[in-house]
Amino acid sequence: SQKGRPGETVAGAVLGGLLLGPFGALFGASVGSAIGKSQATDRAREEEMKRLGLSKEMLDTANEIGVALERNVRGLKAVQESFDTQKRLAQRLDADADDLYEKAKAAMEDGTEDTARE
Repeated sequence: SQKGRPGETVAGAVLGGLLLGPFGALFGASVGSAIGKSQATDRAREEEMKRLGLSKEMLDTANEIGVALERNVRGLKAVQESFDTQKRLAQRLDADADDLYEKAKAAMEDGTEDTARE
């Protein structure tokens, strides 16, 4: 048995969530995955969509939203990773600056001003 495409699963989850809330999202993901399994299910899908009062345009829009959501989640993860990297770098630079300050302060207290300027 083939699995449904991720876009169809996500589209089903988005559409189910919009119609039925959190439970609908889970149900919609399952339905979306099942819809993508085979071309033979097209007629059943059309009948189910008609029964639910959904148009092909609504499903296409939900699919586009699902794909965009998936892309945005990947982008958010990349931004978070970049932020974490920059945060670690800033912390390391702060620690280095504190260390240099303490060394300069100690040199000034020892009367070795030239060493403090380095």
